[in-house]
Amino acid sequence: MSEPAEKAARATREAAYLPWESEGRPEGRALDHWLLARAKSSEKGKVPAGRTDANITALPAKDVPGG
Repeated sequence: MSEPAEKAARATREAAYLPWESEGRPEGRALDHWLLARAKSSEKGKVPAGRTDANITALPAKDVPGG
């Protein structure tokens, strides 16, 4: 497996683990959590139509004037 593919698989595992664990590690739900994590990770790089600012990193509220 290539390095980018390994990083993507690791990120998916990590993203799937927390919701699975927070639900009490339910038996038979690992695939559901894996697929949800994969779907979310594939949406990360997409820019909504008409939103050229969508890839701008959000600042934590404490770093925003008046926040």
